[in-house]
Amino acid sequence: MSYLSISTKGFIQWLALALFCSVMVFTGSSYAHNKVVVIPLFDAGNPALLYEVGDTGPAGGIVFHVTEGGLHGLEAAPVDQIDQSIGGALDWCDFDSISDISNIANLTTASDADPSKGAGNTAAIISLCVAPTAASVASSYEGPTGLTTGWHLPNKEELNLMHGKQGLIGGFTADASNYYWSSSETASSEYAWSQFFGNGNRFEDFKGNNRKVRAIRDF
Repeated sequence: MSYLSISTKGFIQWLALALFCSVMVFTGSSYAHNKVVVIPLFDAGNPALLYEVGDTGPAGGIVFHVTEGGLHGLEAAPVDQIDQSIGGALDWCDFDSISDISNIANLTTASDADPSKGAGNTAAIISLCVAPTAASVASSYEGPTGLTTGWHLPNKEELNLMHGKQGLIGGFTADASNYYWSSSETASSEYAWSQFFGNGNRFEDFKGNNRKVRAIRDF
């Protein structure tokens, strides 16, 4: 983890220079006009955290993917989530409510990218399916401290990223039940995508099957 220090004042100064500076730049044989000179100005008194894969995230999870140099990314819960009333694995949707969810894309193959993030998919599942489900339990997770929000069931791509970093995240078991739900649907109204964390294979899985849940969170 490292720090990027930039204040509001510094950003305004930087933006003003980027937009309004007009200088003459010597090109060798002539001068070029109106070239933008960007000069980053920093304020050590207002640091922004930059995370790396393997760090503890802002909500206490384990960072397994970063963007924008570590300013944003994804963190995973360090343990699986369960519903205390039933324990163990969970279904994707209760049997009586199994149907196509119109707000979630229907993905024909495992290589099809889900255009929606897991957070949006999770909200759509919760709006239709009766709790407890994989989505509702992931959404109700409050992090290792019990004080955070914003957790959700990962979509198919987010789940695959987590699979690739499972050794860093920890808490995964090497057994035949090591299947995890994603929040992505297949082309069939009765099936959603799951992934076996033993070898990474992804499956069109009946929504009524019980699979494991590992919540993630955007930051």
